[in-house]
Amino acid sequence: MKTTLMVFILMGVLFIVPLILFNIRKIWVKKPPDPVKFKPVRFTVITLLSVFIVVFLVTAYHATINNRYEIAIERLAQQHAEAIVGNQSMDDFRTFLTANGTERMEDSVAEMEFPDYGDVSEAKFQLSNWCIPKYWTEKGGFEQVEVLGDENPVYILYRMTAGDRNDLILVRMVKTEDGWKYDAIDTPTKEQIGVIKEPKEKTGKWYTVKKD
Repeated sequence: MKTTLMVFILMGVLFIVPLILFNIRKIWVKKPPDPVKFKPVRFTVITLLSVFIVVFLVTAYHATINNRYEIAIERLAQQHAEAIVGNQSMDDFRTFLTANGTERMEDSVAEMEFPDYGDVSEAKFQLSNWCIPKYWTEKGGFEQVEVLGDENPVYILYRMTAGDRNDLILVRMVKTEDGWKYDAIDTPTKEQIGVIKEPKEKTGKWYTVKKD
């Protein structure tokens, strides 16, 4: 998620800075011995172009966040890690889940017993690949919700480690018109872990969250 944000910020810099530098001498024109002349029309055009680029990039960034399952699950695990290290409360994390979830998510959050990691200053997490309907449909241990498409809904695991604990969390996500929504969260069973490929501790990518 942070990488995506940095990419869009870099794109904004690469577009806007050259635009301003190239036109700044054409906005304030100096032809000695005449005084400097300000060209309001060119200034207005450059300003409007810069605003358009910023709005376009912000819109594209939010669309990317909402439409990439990898970013959606990273946001969830990031929020969980922030709560574990004390940068926010577990109630804040639960609010995030329900605010960004479907109607079923509220009941799922109420039933979920999140692990207690104690007083820790750092939490790390990993993400699995998605498990699409053709793998979990009619498989025991999976709640058989309505299949909306070949890649919708999906199940995903994330590994959370902090202190002496190393836990896997199961999340179901649904693709909606507003992007990915969290649909359920639970502690996975061995049967579910056997279907969804859990992230590899030695070779998988780790994300780290530290206490502020």
